[in-house]
Amino acid sequence: MSGARSRGRKQGGQTGLATTSSPTLEDGFESPVSDGSGLSGIAPLPGDVQAGGPKQPGEASGAARAPGTDRSPKKKKKKKDRFYKRFTYQTLRGYRPIMNPSHVVIFFALAGAYLIGVGVPILLATMDVVTYSVRYDDAGTLKNFTQEERAKLVTSGEGVEYSMTIEVDKEMRAPVYVTYELGTFYQNYRRYVRSYDPTQMHDGDLFPGTSSCEPFLYETASGLDPDESLPEQGAILPCGQISHSNFNDSFALSSSIPALDVSIDDSDIAWASDREHLYGNVTAVNFNQIEAYRGGNTSTLPLNQDEHWMIWQRPAGQKTTRKLYGRVMNDIPEGTDLTLTVFNRYNTYNFDGTKSFVLSTNSWMGGKNYVLPGFYLACGGLCWLVAALFLAMSIGGARGCCFGLRMPGDTSRLSWVVEAKLKARATA
Repeated sequence: MSGARSRGRKQGGQTGLATTSSPTLEDGFESPVSDGSGLSGIAPLPGDVQAGGPKQPGEASGAARAPGTDRSPKKKKKKKDRFYKRFTYQTLRGYRPIMNPSHVVIFFALAGAYLIGVGVPILLATMDVVTYSVRYDDAGTLKNFTQEERAKLVTSGEGVEYSMTIEVDKEMRAPVYVTYELGTFYQNYRRYVRSYDPTQMHDGDLFPGTSSCEPFLYETASGLDPDESLPEQGAILPCGQISHSNFNDSFALSSSIPALDVSIDDSDIAWASDREHLYGNVTAVNFNQIEAYRGGNTSTLPLNQDEHWMIWQRPAGQKTTRKLYGRVMNDIPEGTDLTLTVFNRYNTYNFDGTKSFVLSTNSWMGGKNYVLPGFYLACGGLCWLVAALFLAMSIGGARGCCFGLRMPGDTSRLSWVVEAKLKARATA
């Protein structure tokens, strides 16, 4: 150590620079560095004692520093250590509210007011929605038939046509949405949802489709074996069970008011992203053409132009499937009698499914749904009930009533307070 210091003094005397002692690496300091002049020096740690303080970047070698400019990191390090310790032991400063009875009552009262304030407008919007639903799978000429007979009638030829009457007793403002609903259809089954080939429906050059479409790859009895007599050996485009079960009932509306046009407009009912990106200008091949193997409707339009097919390709998330069929673009006055003409072709009788025709208006919250406003109102009422209960306990506990209940936040119940009282009584 002394040798290193003497060598440092010798070098300083030869070069005319003011240097200090140069500790060695064994003392825990950094290695020697060069100052660019061919001379080597020692880079001391911050806080090393030199003439004028530690050397700063850009400062000339040996230049003295003004007093009071010590930038020692010890204070910062202590602050960091304190922060890490507080963080490790979870003793950081923060707001810790003391929940006394008044705070609890105010909190639940405000929460209840907020929830009810949100639920009431949603409820009013839902109540303004006008909806008429008519079940038609067992109506008209099919009323007196069994399920097996109905299945044979609707799947043979062009199906069954009949009419029904819908009495509108409340004004329906345009646009009036026309939807159909299938009960117990379960379109959300995992294998059903995966049974399609997106590449085939977009590009149209894949015959047959991928294995996810099995057993709806070919327009044959098994669905898995090709048929040389059919185009593309009977390969189906679009393949899969979703397309195979395409809905093929159709509807028409007429009004008791001759001047009122209630025709169903089925344009622009599919998502724009589906028309422009998801499906291509692809023509269907061997798609529900043979009546014996037909599962639903076929398609004579390119896939990205068949609106009803694109609507059907989006599976429902619940067992009851509701799909948009079109819109009535005129207001329907109160007291109007609508005549619904149904072309029943879709077979839901084999699994005891139901079919309904639905007319509905809309609101800023969507269709008629009492679940969401009911949830808000129920939670808000529960919050108010809890607030009233705490208020009663607070008042009753303070006055010594309310079935002997003590006031919430009563410190006389604390264990150490109780022990102190017991000790005081014992020593008395």
